[in-house]
Amino acid sequence: MKNRRTIWYLSGVMSYIALLFFAPLLATALIIPIAAVLKRKIHIIIASILVGLFFAMMSYIFIPDANYDLIRHHNESMAYLNVDTIADYNRVSESRNSHLELIPQLLSFLISRTGDFNLLQALVCFIGFFSLSYVMLDYKVRVKANNVHFLIIYLCALFAQSIVHYFSGLYFYMAICIFVLGLYLDYIEGKRIMSMVLYAIALMVHISLIMPLAVLIVYKILKNKINIIL
Repeated sequence: MKNRRTIWYLSGVMSYIALLFFAPLLATALIIPIAAVLKRKIHIIIASILVGLFFAMMSYIFIPDANYDLIRHHNESMAYLNVDTIADYNRVSESRNSHLELIPQLLSFLISRTGDFNLLQALVCFIGFFSLSYVMLDYKVRVKANNVHFLIIYLCALFAQSIVHYFSGLYFYMAICIFVLGLYLDYIEGKRIMSMVLYAIALMVHISLIMPLAVLIVYKILKNKINIIL
């Protein structure tokens, strides 16, 4: 029975992904209302991935204007095209003057290996919309929100996000999304280890996250001291 259910899940997901490629708007019209009524954790994760894939595809076909920050990131990825050794990788990475932001350097290198630089914006949008969907869908189940009311809020939240804004501050938005997801796992789901990993990743994506992380650390220290006193 369990194997049959697994086969149905896989078949459904693969069918949706196929539909996503051939009729993305129809696929989105189907998945968003379905996602709004889901209750099981695995279903919420799958739905969030599929919603993220839709917006990733929309961003992938976007052609940026020359003034967009995205062009700079594409050029930085191109700098890794002729990197073949660790020494070459270190030389190019050091030229970016960002020793703590290790993940953008690694992503630039990996994307340069594919030669498809639009994968960069697709990845950032996927992370952003996956995080948004997961937090909203999971919290909806926790507070037992009305399905219709939640669907309206969910649609507004999804389509109020401007994909172009993700390109303007590419790695900053990526870091913020990862940080917020970490906060949710930390304070709502109580997954301390996973949240700490996400905090560290967010910091390695964009150095500006050092400020909210510092505030968070101070808050945790003060909270523990207050709990000990009480």
